[in-house]
Amino acid sequence: MTPPTTIESYRSRRDEDTPSEGSVLLRPGAIVLVDMDNTVAGLDTVLERRWVRRLPHIPKPNFSALKRMKVQDLLTDKGQIAEIRKLMYEPGFFRSLPLIAGARQALQELRERGVNVFFCTAPMLGRSCPCASEKLDWLRDHFGEWAPEQCIITNDKTLVMGDVLIDDNPDIQGVTTPTWKHVYFHQPCNRPEALEAQSIPLEKRAVVR
Repeated sequence: MTPPTTIESYRSRRDEDTPSEGSVLLRPGAIVLVDMDNTVAGLDTVLERRWVRRLPHIPKPNFSALKRMKVQDLLTDKGQIAEIRKLMYEPGFFRSLPLIAGARQALQELRERGVNVFFCTAPMLGRSCPCASEKLDWLRDHFGEWAPEQCIITNDKTLVMGDVLIDDNPDIQGVTTPTWKHVYFHQPCNRPEALEAQSIPLEKRAVVR
Protein backbone atom coordinates (compact mmCIF):
# COMPACT_ATOMS: atom_id res chain seq x y z
CA MET A 1 0.00 0.00 0.00
CA THR A 2 1.42 3.37 -1.02
CA PRO A 3 1.88 5.66 2.02
CA PRO A 4 0.53 9.22 2.03
CA THR A 5 2.90 11.96 0.84
CA THR A 6 3.43 15.32 2.51
CA ILE A 7 3.78 18.16 0.04
CA GLU A 8 6.12 19.93 2.47
CA SER A 9 8.96 17.58 1.48
CA TYR A 10 9.09 19.03 -2.04
CA ARG A 11 11.29 22.08 -1.67
CA SER A 12 14.36 22.96 -3.69
CA ARG A 13 17.74 22.85 -1.98
CA ARG A 14 18.11 26.60 -2.11
CA ASP A 15 15.03 26.89 0.13
CA GLU A 16 15.97 24.27 2.72
CA ASP A 17 16.32 26.95 5.39
CA THR A 18 12.98 28.53 4.53
CA PRO A 19 10.37 27.61 7.14
CA SER A 20 7.17 26.04 5.88
CA GLU A 21 3.87 27.38 7.14
CA GLY A 22 2.50 23.83 7.39
CA SER A 23 2.02 20.66 5.40
CA VAL A 24 -0.61 18.99 3.22
CA LEU A 25 -1.15 15.24 3.31
CA LEU A 26 -1.65 13.74 -0.14
CA ARG A 27 -3.10 10.28 -0.53
CA PRO A 28 -2.91 8.18 -3.71
CA GLY A 29 -5.48 9.50 -6.16
CA ALA A 30 -5.15 13.11 -5.00
CA ILE A 31 -5.10 15.79 -7.70
CA VAL A 32 -2.20 18.22 -7.61
CA LEU A 33 -2.31 21.22 -9.93
CA VAL A 34 1.07 22.77 -10.73
CA ASP A 35 1.61 26.26 -12.07
CA MET A 36 4.27 26.71 -14.76
CA ASP A 37 5.80 30.22 -14.85
CA ASN A 38 8.31 30.63 -12.00
CA THR A 39 7.16 27.34 -10.47
CA VAL A 40 8.58 24.76 -12.88
CA ALA A 41 9.74 27.15 -15.66
CA GLY A 42 12.18 29.99 -14.96
CA LEU A 43 10.35 32.87 -16.64
CA ASP A 44 12.09 35.64 -14.70
CA THR A 45 15.50 34.21 -15.60
CA VAL A 46 14.90 34.73 -19.32
CA LEU A 47 12.98 38.00 -18.92
CA GLU A 48 15.76 39.60 -16.87
CA ARG A 49 18.43 38.51 -19.37
CA ARG A 50 16.51 39.89 -22.34
CA TRP A 51 15.62 43.07 -20.46
CA VAL A 52 19.29 43.87 -19.81
CA ARG A 53 20.27 43.16 -23.40
CA ARG A 54 17.35 44.73 -25.25
CA LEU A 55 15.84 47.41 -23.00
CA PRO A 56 18.73 49.10 -21.16
CA HIS A 57 16.82 52.41 -21.19
CA ILE A 58 14.19 50.99 -18.80
CA PRO A 59 15.39 50.80 -15.17
CA LYS A 60 15.45 47.12 -14.19
CA PRO A 61 14.13 46.13 -10.76
CA ASN A 62 15.94 43.71 -8.48
CA PHE A 63 14.49 40.38 -9.61
CA SER A 64 15.66 38.67 -6.42
CA ALA A 65 13.42 40.91 -4.30
CA LEU A 66 10.29 41.49 -6.36
CA LYS A 67 7.20 42.39 -4.35
CA ARG A 68 4.81 41.76 -7.23
CA MET A 69 4.31 38.56 -9.20
CA LYS A 70 4.31 40.35 -12.57
CA VAL A 71 7.32 42.59 -12.97
CA GLN A 72 5.35 44.91 -15.28
CA ASP A 73 3.11 45.74 -12.30
CA LEU A 74 6.07 47.62 -10.84
CA LEU A 75 6.13 50.03 -13.79
CA THR A 76 3.87 53.04 -14.22
CA ASP A 77 4.83 54.11 -17.74
CA LYS A 78 2.41 52.42 -20.19
CA GLY A 79 4.96 52.60 -22.99
CA GLN A 80 7.55 50.76 -20.92
CA ILE A 81 4.99 48.14 -19.89
CA ALA A 82 4.19 47.58 -23.57
CA GLU A 83 7.90 47.11 -24.34
CA ILE A 84 8.23 44.48 -21.60
CA ARG A 85 5.17 42.63 -22.86
CA LYS A 86 6.53 42.74 -26.40
CA LEU A 87 9.61 40.83 -25.22
CA MET A 88 7.38 38.09 -23.84
CA TYR A 89 5.20 37.98 -26.97
CA GLU A 90 8.17 37.11 -29.17
CA PRO A 91 8.17 33.62 -30.72
CA GLY A 92 10.44 31.34 -28.75
CA PHE A 93 10.24 33.20 -25.43
CA PHE A 94 8.20 30.62 -23.52
CA ARG A 95 9.83 27.69 -25.28
CA SER A 96 13.26 28.95 -24.10
CA LEU A 97 12.50 29.03 -20.35
CA PRO A 98 14.84 26.87 -18.25
CA LEU A 99 13.50 24.05 -16.11
CA ILE A 100 13.64 24.99 -12.43
CA ALA A 101 15.98 22.68 -10.52
CA GLY A 102 14.26 19.77 -8.84
CA ALA A 103 10.93 20.18 -10.63
CA ARG A 104 11.10 17.06 -12.78
CA GLN A 105 12.20 14.83 -9.91
CA ALA A 106 9.59 16.20 -7.50
CA LEU A 107 6.68 15.71 -9.89
CA GLN A 108 7.92 12.28 -10.93
CA GLU A 109 8.02 11.22 -7.27
CA LEU A 110 4.46 12.45 -6.78
CA ARG A 111 3.28 10.47 -9.80
CA GLU A 112 5.09 7.35 -8.61
CA ARG A 113 3.20 7.64 -5.32
CA GLY A 114 -0.12 7.60 -7.14
CA VAL A 115 -0.79 11.36 -7.14
CA ASN A 116 -2.47 12.78 -10.26
CA VAL A 117 -0.33 15.69 -11.47
CA PHE A 118 -1.81 18.30 -13.82
CA PHE A 119 -0.22 21.53 -14.95
CA CYS A 120 -2.46 24.57 -14.54
CA THR A 121 -1.22 27.76 -16.17
CA ALA A 122 -2.50 31.10 -17.39
CA PRO A 123 -1.71 32.23 -20.93
CA MET A 124 -0.48 35.63 -22.03
CA LEU A 125 -3.19 36.95 -24.29
CA GLY A 126 -2.07 38.79 -27.39
CA ARG A 127 -3.15 38.64 -31.01
CA SER A 128 0.20 37.26 -32.15
CA CYS A 129 1.46 35.73 -28.89
CA PRO A 130 2.31 32.01 -29.22
CA CYS A 131 2.33 31.55 -25.42
CA ALA A 132 -0.21 28.70 -25.15
CA SER A 133 1.25 26.51 -27.90
CA GLU A 134 4.82 27.12 -26.71
CA LYS A 135 3.89 26.12 -23.16
CA LEU A 136 2.60 22.78 -24.44
CA ASP A 137 5.78 22.27 -26.47
CA TRP A 138 7.87 23.22 -23.41
CA LEU A 139 6.13 20.61 -21.27
CA ARG A 140 6.76 17.93 -23.87
CA ASP A 141 10.43 18.95 -24.09
CA HIS A 142 11.03 18.81 -20.33
CA PHE A 143 8.55 16.27 -18.94
CA GLY A 144 7.63 14.01 -21.84
CA GLU A 145 4.51 13.18 -23.81
CA TRP A 146 2.26 12.84 -20.76
CA ALA A 147 2.72 16.47 -19.68
CA PRO A 148 0.93 18.48 -22.43
CA GLU A 149 -1.95 16.01 -22.27
CA GLN A 150 -2.39 16.92 -18.61
CA CYS A 151 -2.13 20.68 -18.96
CA ILE A 152 -5.00 23.06 -18.24
CA ILE A 153 -4.64 26.58 -19.68
CA THR A 154 -6.98 29.06 -18.04
CA ASN A 155 -7.11 32.61 -16.71
CA ASP A 156 -9.27 31.50 -13.75
CA LYS A 157 -7.69 28.71 -11.72
CA THR A 158 -10.50 28.80 -9.16
CA LEU A 159 -12.67 26.97 -11.71
CA VAL A 160 -10.31 23.99 -11.84
CA MET A 161 -10.97 21.15 -9.40
CA GLY A 162 -8.09 19.70 -7.41
CA ASP A 163 -6.78 18.98 -3.92
CA VAL A 164 -3.70 21.21 -4.09
CA LEU A 165 -2.47 24.04 -6.32
CA ILE A 166 1.28 24.71 -6.20
CA ASP A 167 1.75 28.27 -7.44
CA ASP A 168 4.01 31.27 -6.79
CA ASN A 169 1.07 33.68 -7.15
CA PRO A 170 0.56 35.24 -3.70
CA ASP A 171 -3.15 35.90 -4.19
CA ILE A 172 -5.12 33.82 -6.68
CA GLN A 173 -8.54 35.25 -7.44
CA GLY A 174 -11.45 34.09 -9.56
CA VAL A 175 -15.20 33.80 -9.82
CA THR A 176 -15.62 31.00 -7.30
CA THR A 177 -14.18 29.49 -4.12
CA PRO A 178 -11.56 26.93 -5.18
CA THR A 179 -11.68 23.30 -4.08
CA TRP A 180 -7.87 23.14 -3.79
CA LYS A 181 -5.53 24.22 -1.02
CA HIS A 182 -2.98 26.78 -2.12
CA VAL A 183 0.68 25.88 -1.66
CA TYR A 184 3.20 28.64 -2.32
CA PHE A 185 6.16 27.80 -4.51
CA HIS A 186 8.66 30.04 -2.74
CA GLN A 187 9.51 33.13 -4.77
CA PRO A 188 10.28 36.78 -3.85
CA CYS A 189 6.70 37.87 -4.60
CA ASN A 190 5.27 35.61 -1.87
CA ARG A 191 7.82 36.10 0.87
CA PRO A 192 6.24 37.29 4.14
CA GLU A 193 7.47 40.87 3.65
CA ALA A 194 6.04 40.92 0.11
CA LEU A 195 2.68 39.66 1.36
CA GLU A 196 2.64 42.48 3.89
CA ALA A 197 3.53 45.04 1.22
CA GLN A 198 0.64 43.81 -0.93
CA SER A 199 -1.76 43.92 2.06
CA ILE A 200 -2.83 40.31 1.52
CA PRO A 201 -4.82 39.29 4.63
CA LEU A 202 -3.80 36.18 6.57
CA GLU A 203 -6.94 34.28 5.62
CA LYS A 204 -6.13 34.64 1.90
CA ARG A 205 -2.56 33.39 2.15
CA ALA A 206 -1.45 29.89 1.22
CA VAL A 207 -1.61 27.14 3.82
CA VAL A 208 1.85 25.78 3.00
CA ARG A 209 5.10 27.09 1.54
